[in-house]
Amino acid sequence: MEYPICLRCKSPVRVNQDRYEVFEKMHWTCFHYEFEHEGFDPDEPCADPGCPTLALMEKYNISPVLN
Repeated sequence: MEYPICLRCKSPVRVNQDRYEVFEKMHWTCFHYEFEHEGFDPDEPCADPGCPTLALMEKYNISPVLN
């Protein structure tokens, strides 16, 4: 099976292919960082409760370290 390619990271989109067009031909995570995470460091959770960074930090019990 040939997978569509994410415009942001250039990797195959294997999950959420049914939303490929909705997410501007990107992975959902790539779409989030490209359009919804603006003004935040990728390692810093943004205000979106579905932010992938927030989910990973909660999963692994990591607190952000701000310099």
